[in-house]
Amino acid sequence: MDNFSKDFPYKKSDDVEWKMEQSYTEGNFKTENESAEAFDSIVTETGLFVIHKEIVGQVIQPRLDTELKGVRVDRILGPKEKLLRAGWKHGFFAVEIKQSGKKAGPPLSQIMDYSRNAFYLPPYGCFMPKFVFLWPLGIQHGIASSIMMQNRVGSAWVREREYGQQLELFCGDGCVLIYGFDRDQIIIGKAAFGKRVGTR
Repeated sequence: MDNFSKDFPYKKSDDVEWKMEQSYTEGNFKTENESAEAFDSIVTETGLFVIHKEIVGQVIQPRLDTELKGVRVDRILGPKEKLLRAGWKHGFFAVEIKQSGKKAGPPLSQIMDYSRNAFYLPPYGCFMPKFVFLWPLGIQHGIASSIMMQNRVGSAWVREREYGQQLELFCGDGCVLIYGFDRDQIIIGKAAFGKRVGTR
């Protein structure tokens, strides 16, 4: 667990320097492979998900004047019975993995592209993920948070909170899932964002 930060619980009143730090991927992972190994280990430890690796997709909602090509997302996570019993109703979701210290903007744009893709996952068939997360990225605030919530793209990271270490899946600062390792605690957010179209 040495690669995971030991920050205090986040507060929306935190200073500008803290918020600036959140514009970069977190941890001390020098390569994407190292980051992926840590992610898989953490997810396996929760006992909440089946991990599907390197899943191919196809864009089905292209924007005007953009290239059309196939994509491959790093991970698709499917809920296990433990999570379903806890009330999970968000189905499968996608995760893109990066090394530490990368500017978050380009990979966030990447996962926004993935949100418009259908992915092929035998034997389950073809589906569009409700959420796409970027690992390792902390909770985002401000304008970025609003855009992420509306597009249902988010961050995935592990932090040391006052109740112990926990895995946090957020869209901006909207909670999708928190898993507390010390107490085997599952918190599922309502995640009722991203439904509006047109005028706000």
